[in-house]
Amino acid sequence: MSTPPAEQRPVRILQLSDTHLLGGGRWHRDQVDTTAALERVLSHAASLAHVDAIVATGDLSDDGSVESYRTLRRMLEAVAAQWDCPVLATTGNHDDRPVFETVFGPADGVTDIRGLRIVRLSTTVAGRGYGALSGAQLDSLAEQLREPSRRGSMLALHHPPVPARTALLAALELLEPQSLWDRVTGTDLHTVVAGHFHHALVTTVGQVTVAVAPAVANSTDVTAPSDRERAVRGSGYAVIDIAANGIATVLPVRVPAPDDGVELFDLSPAEVARLADEYGLLGAQAALGAQAGPGAQAELGAQAGPAAGPSQ
Repeated sequence: MSTPPAEQRPVRILQLSDTHLLGGGRWHRDQVDTTAALERVLSHAASLAHVDAIVATGDLSDDGSVESYRTLRRMLEAVAAQWDCPVLATTGNHDDRPVFETVFGPADGVTDIRGLRIVRLSTTVAGRGYGALSGAQLDSLAEQLREPSRRGSMLALHHPPVPARTALLAALELLEPQSLWDRVTGTDLHTVVAGHFHHALVTTVGQVTVAVAPAVANSTDVTAPSDRERAVRGSGYAVIDIAANGIATVLPVRVPAPDDGVELFDLSPAEVARLADEYGLLGAQAALGAQAGPGAQAELGAQAGPAAGPSQ
């Protein structure tokens, strides 16, 4: 069977998320060698015949170190070279956005890939685990989407604009996701790709496909009791094909390893409540001494300085 011409092929995105790399040879939670996990994931993905762009959706570093971002860039660019494709990345709650930008460039941006417009927006909030998009970011997004693109548009960000499925992540969601949906209604946005949850999820909001990639660092156990947060060993990525009509086909891929499924942590209800209070929205409101009024809302979404969050 002959290979279809490039213009007839879907635009293929290799999505990676939540790599949680560290500098100095350190391991994530002193349990997972995330650099080795990423090497295994990239080796597995390298068998793909073609990729048009690698999109990395945040929590790329766990310690915000220059070394971790340089390691990540070197590893991603090495595999991207075989497809002659760009690496597009943005930041999450564990990333240090200013440090990230010294290595990768701006965390917000727009790139055309064979007629598919990919918009990247950082949801990093200084010192917090939840995410936010500022009014300026939403204004910029609306302007970028004002004119349709030939293959429509994709938005890449860390915090998914849909509800979380586990107790702790429910406290660390994207702040006011409806503000995003209000701004993109009636545009050519057809796909949103995100991370943060550490498990694959594909759903729809209106006519928009929302795809959450599995994490490289570990895997959230969505079968844990509703008041607990549990993670096991396991890594993966997502392959997303965008057809000429904008329809997304999302293929979450697990990368097998001998210790898959071994428990890494199982947080009690009390631990979940403590972390939610420390890094979630309620803790931020308490720190401001207000209940998120108009002035406090801008502070809640401030994006200067290093981010934080429970080490997931």
